[in-house]
Formats: sequence, C-alpha cells, structure tokens
Amino acid sequence: MASRNIFVYGTLRRGEHNNCLLDESKYQGTYETEPEYELRNFGVFPGLMLNGSTSVRGEVYKVNERTLEELDYHEGHPTFYRRMPIKLKSHREKVEAYVITNHPSYRDELPIMLSAYSSVVEPPAHNRLVLGSIPSGRI
Repeated sequence: MASRNIFVYGTLRRGEHNNCLLDESKYQGTYETEPEYELRNFGVFPGLMLNGSTSVRGEVYKVNERTLEELDYHEGHPTFYRRMPIKLKSHREKVEAYVITNHPSYRDELPIMLSAYSSVVEPPAHNRLVLGSIPSGRI
C-alpha cells in the first residue's frame, strides 16, 4: 500500500480531539504553507481556503491507504473539504491537505483566523486571575 503525506491544521493536529484518527500514521513535523491560503473560522473547526495571502502552520503525517479513507470520510471529501496538493515552505515531497473549495460564499461570511488553530481558547489578559493576585478578604 502506498502512503501519502497529509498536512493537518485543525482538529487533527497533536493535542486536538480528532488526532486519534492519525494513530497509525507517522508524524513528519511542523510546517508552514506558502503564503497563498486563508484559515477561516467555522466555529468548532477551521477551514483552509485557497487564494489567500497567509502562511498556515500545521503538521504533516505520512498516512496509509486505510487511514486516508477514514480521513476522507471524516472530512467529507470531496463534497465539503476537498483533498488536494498544497505548497509548503520547506517540505520536499508531495503533500495534500483538506481544503474548502466548493463554497465560495464562505470566504466573505466567515472570520479569518490567525495562521494557526487551537481548540484551547486563552481568555483575554484582563479576565485572567493570577494566583495570589486577589487581595485577602475580597473573595
């Protein structure tokens, strides 16, 4: 069976809830795309879109055919996401990613994310409590 390099940038990354789908895959490292994409916020997951001007950070995994079939099903390929070749800054082999291509109206309706996705949301600095920062008698 042939293996393929898959770039993941959202819930499939290490530490995210869908990374278990890559248990049989070999982690290749962290990479960035060429600055030709946009990462859009779909609420609980991101979507990589073409024709942007951002470099998106993610991870590359070498996956077998069975895992590729599972990922295709999970990502809704080819009706929601489309698995297609992408350009990375420093990866020499062919790499594919799941890209939103079938829904051009999403480009204007969804907010742009920064260059990396995390499901862990850091509260704004003014809402964070620092241990020992509450004066005694003020709780």
